Amino acid sequence: MKVKNASKNQLRRLPFYLSYLKARQAEGMESISSPQIAASLNLSEEQVRKDLALVSSRDGKPKIGRDIKILIFDIEEQFLFLEPIFQ
Repeated sequence: MKVKNASKNQLRRLPFYLSYLKARQAEGMESISSPQIAASLNLSEEQVRKDLALVSSRDGKPKIGRDIKILIFDIEEQFLFLEPIFQ
């Protein structure tokens, strides 16, 4: 994955995205859309789309969203440098 420039604000939001995505994954969700995340985290849909485009190694699919497992991996490994844990 190519390293992208991230603002301080984007980097500050990553742990919130990560926590939210892990909670949704624990509930059994496999995919999620930017509007779902935006509504839950009280962010704009545009901001969430920009942030996810920054971290995601794959594009979302119309009417389906993005794969939660891949988003978690991308945030942990590519930006927060955490050891990913697959379930």
